[in-house]
Amino acid sequence: MKYYYVDRNNQTAGPVTQSVLEDLIGQGHITVDTPVMSENGTAWIAYKEYPFDQADAPSTADGKGNDPGGAKKKKGEMSWGMVMGIIAGMGCLGMIFLGVVALFVFGKLGADMQKQAEYDHVRSIGSMEVLSMIGSQLSRNKEARELLGDNIEVEEPEHIPIKIDADEMTLSATIYVKGDKARGTIKIFRKLKHGSIHHGPWSKYELTTGGKAHNYVDDMNEEAGELTDEQRMQRMRAATNGPAGSTNSPASGGNTNLPSPTPAPPPPAPPEEPRSRPALPPNSMRKPGASAPLHV
Repeated sequence: MKYYYVDRNNQTAGPVTQSVLEDLIGQGHITVDTPVMSENGTAWIAYKEYPFDQADAPSTADGKGNDPGGAKKKKGEMSWGMVMGIIAGMGCLGMIFLGVVALFVFGKLGADMQKQAEYDHVRSIGSMEVLSMIGSQLSRNKEARELLGDNIEVEEPEHIPIKIDADEMTLSATIYVKGDKARGTIKIFRKLKHGSIHHGPWSKYELTTGGKAHNYVDDMNEEAGELTDEQRMQRMRAATNGPAGSTNSPASGGNTNLPSPTPAPPPPAPPEEPRSRPALPPNSMRKPGASAPLHV
């Protein structure tokens, strides 16, 4: 008698003899739970339950028979569940990835829109706004007023226009200035921030008048709040330390507007000692009207 069996691929194989089935079990190709059926049989039964001593397979009405089709269905259901789980997991990962991408895209889009708005604002800035800013800054600077005088006016040269670069966010210009005392030129360069000419560090702010250049970069950066803590400390030390211990020396950058120290009064003169009356000569005791003695 030969028998069919279900292999590991869930496919029907055989027919083979019972001894071959035993060899397959020994080699691990099938197990004792593998469904088998005789050549003339009508039902699948697990190998361990198969009545090999009978001529034909018994009826499966008792519920002990195994249908390989049913086995296939059961395994198919497990595989489908695994596939659905994998698909669901991939779907979750995909949603997370799409969320991260969306955040990145919208964040970059928002930053680009803000940057574009800054560019557009810088492009709309005119020369008059720059001139007004420079005039106000010079009018607030004490040293500039001492050099130029009051009523400081600024003017854009026709051959050297003010340059505002929206792509590089920079401001550069050479401007004519004049006051009640003198006139000159001022050269500026500033790296703009927030799309505004009023924000950003100055790298050049030089006033030239009377053939002499005066640098106001630190003054303007301090006014704009662009000085670092170290630069601020250096300016404070320069304003308080002078040569030979002086705290108000012009050469050291100290504050020259402080009043000069009042000189100490001279020490009081010692009291005069009473003068002794000189002794009179002997003839000074003569009586009035007496003639002075003659010395021969």
